[in-house]
Order: sequence, then structure tokens, then C-alpha cells
Amino acid sequence: MNPLIFFPALALLIFRASRSRSLTPLGIASAILTACAHGIHPWNLPFLLLITFYTLGTAATKVKHDVKARITLSSTGAPGGEGARTATQVFANSAVASVLTLLHAVFMREECFWKDVLVVGIIAFVPPCACWLG
Repeated sequence: MNPLIFFPALALLIFRASRSRSLTPLGIASAILTACAHGIHPWNLPFLLLITFYTLGTAATKVKHDVKARITLSSTGAPGGEGARTATQVFANSAVASVLTLLHAVFMREECFWKDVLVVGIIAFVPPCACWLG
């Protein structure tokens, strides 16, 4: 990926996550590692999908937040659901796509069937995770 696109976009995502408090500090560190795994890939697509995933997930969390807060309990038993996403949640929702992206970057120059399957896996992984976050 082009570093002139990657680093400003990463800085913007970090700024937004810290300002909106959508991620804990360890969640932000995990998101940086995930973004780097996607940014290493020569194509822009994996990183663009990651940005789409984060944007859709954040938007889905806000849809009918007041209704969800009334029917959801946090892990402490208090009403209102959970707060900012943790490192565990970041990795749980992005680890598969990150591994597939790294594998595709490695096998990209090889003539093998698996590289095409990896691209399908990367693309197919984003929508279910973004919808699940809501």
C-alpha cells in the first residue's frame, strides 16, 4: 500500500478512535497492529476493507443505541451495555482478515490457486463482522 495514503489514514483512524472513545488504549494499540497487517499488503483493498469495517461497525453500534442500552447488561451487571472495544474484541473481529491478508501478501507472486481463495476470504470476512458489531 502507498505509505502516503496509509500513514495519514491510520493517524486519522487513531485520532477518531481516541476522541470518540470507541476503543480502549489497548484496543487502539491492537487496531494499529491490525492496520499495519493490512497496510503491508501491496494492494489498497485490504486496508480499505478494514476502514469500511471500522466505519460500519461504529455506525451500527450507534443505531438505536438507546433501545439497546435498555435491554443490554454490561459484564458488571449494570444497564447500558459495554463501553469502548477492548484489544480482545479488536483481535476477535479482525484476526482472520489480518491473517488472510498477510498470507495473500506472501503468496501473491506465486502461481497457485490459494491466492485467489485468500482474496475471496478477505472480502467475505468484513460484512458479517461489521453487522455483528451492531
